[in-house]
Amino acid sequence: MIPDSYFETPQDETEEDRDCNPDSTIFQMLQQFQWKFEPVDAGIELESEGPLPYDGPVGLKNGVASLFTDPLECLSENGLSRDFVARLARNSNEYAKKHILPKDRNRRLHSHEWKNITISEMYVFLGITLRISLSPMDSGGYAAYFRQTNKEVFGETLLGTKGFARKYMKLWRYKQIRAALHPHDRKAASMDGSDKAFMLRHALNTLNAASLNVMHMSYNLTFDEGGTASRHQRNPIRQFNGAKPQKFRIDYFLLCDSKN
Repeated sequence: MIPDSYFETPQDETEEDRDCNPDSTIFQMLQQFQWKFEPVDAGIELESEGPLPYDGPVGLKNGVASLFTDPLECLSENGLSRDFVARLARNSNEYAKKHILPKDRNRRLHSHEWKNITISEMYVFLGITLRISLSPMDSGGYAAYFRQTNKEVFGETLLGTKGFARKYMKLWRYKQIRAALHPHDRKAASMDGSDKAFMLRHALNTLNAASLNVMHMSYNLTFDEGGTASRHQRNPIRQFNGAKPQKFRIDYFLLCDSKN
């Protein structure tokens, strides 16, 4: 308990008092601090302040789980709709037209002609990228997912190392779309440096709004942390952690239901 005299300004305080002199008035006040606990019986009900805990429904709303059968459909039904993908394709085409075609044709188009990204192609690109993030393969980079045959090491063929993405898109086209991918809207983005995540701001806001529409959050909430691998040198929000399997990544902090 802090004595009331501690909050009173001493009238005879001098320069020596402010220099932590053991004989000063302030030092003597600090020596008077003490704990004064009082026993409390187990049957006593403590008065609770504030609103009562939420006791309504928790978890996914009715019918949400039946709307999708795979992760890409889950994203499409819960925020990343066709309008979002169309907006992503439009912004990427505009970026390619302004910044890639005039100067970086050979390096970033990979010796192929540029064609505007269609909505269907953007869906395929997002699906391949999502599959890569869920089931990473060792060695080879992105090309490993487009491998035509199983990998051979010292004359031995490693079964199950053939790429899955080769059936859906050419590697050069995937690299073209990856180079032009630009999710932000330059007109609405904060370009003054105050928002380092302005590239992802529209996607984050869309997912946050969708989460409120599909979930009943309970009284028990907690923060969880996740991440997505990212090695791009121009990514202003990437982090490095040598102890992680993915050493360069983007960290997310998620508000989660701790029981569901």
